[in-house]
Amino acid sequence: MKKICLIILLFLSPSFSSDISPKLSIYVELFPAGDFVAVSTEIKGKVNKKGNQYFAEDIRVPVKSIETGIDLRNTHLQKRLGADKDSKASVVMVKASGENGKGQATFLINGLEQTFPISFKEISPKFIEATFEVDFTKFKIPDLNYMGVGVSDIAKVLVSIPFEETK
Repeated sequence: MKKICLIILLFLSPSFSSDISPKLSIYVELFPAGDFVAVSTEIKGKVNKKGNQYFAEDIRVPVKSIETGIDLRNTHLQKRLGADKDSKASVVMVKASGENGKGQATFLINGLEQTFPISFKEISPKFIEATFEVDFTKFKIPDLNYMGVGVSDIAKVLVSIPFEETK
């Protein structure tokens, strides 16, 4: 019983839950081989919770904040997502809604909107974690091949984002 209480206290302690912060991770597969993760911690916005329902509008990730681990790849990503022409270019979640861990979100990338199914769960008293797949072909992102290496059309996305309960 003491072990269970200790585990519960550790889980609820501020130092444990403060390790969670806004983060976007995009898992991209390359062909003929390889992969990388594009990451940003500059997520602007939050999710609202009312009862069992979650909803959000206008959540933004500045394109220039997305890091792939290689400078040349960062430059290519920024160009393909319009940051070379607009320094404020962002990946935008226009709206999202869900209940009981399932929902949908509409994204705006390169001037095109597309809606995808999402799964989500609360990972702390103040954050949810959402997972979904993005189909790059739906956003007409140009030139996803470079020197014989291509990017898969589908990428898996994991995002942790703050939420706030509303009345």
